[in-house]
Amino acid sequence: LQPVFQAGNWVQYALAAASVSCTLRLLRAGGASDAPRWAGALLLALVAAAAALLAWRAWSMPAMQADLARYWSAVEANDPATATAAKASFDAAHRTAEAGYNAQLLLVLLAIPAALLAVMPARMRAPAPATVGGSAPVTGAFRAE
Repeated sequence: LQPVFQAGNWVQYALAAASVSCTLRLLRAGGASDAPRWAGALLLALVAAAAALLAWRAWSMPAMQADLARYWSAVEANDPATATAAKASFDAAHRTAEAGYNAQLLLVLLAIPAALLAVMPARMRAPAPATVGGSAPVTGAFRAE
């Protein structure tokens, strides 16, 4: 399974680079001219945090792979003490990596509505409730103009 995980990692790195590039290009272009500035800042923060988590995972991955290789070598050599220590080290790192994956997923999912807010013109967002002569908002199918 190691080649499958490695291929998945390379796909994630490529898509993350494309995501960061597209986000920066979108924000440099200004998004929607009347979009809230906080939406662009939020989008940038979310994408940057997700990219930082991916970079951290890429940095920590070789140690996990070394623990896994050490485990399998110890199993083949019938060395239960080394195998147990390597497995414990791998399992601890795997729990941390899984938390990183989950946090990264949450950041990406939060970035989607932030991206929509950053590029959506005001005329496409929900309008403010209409009022008649300063009274309460008008409800129903007809509004006074």
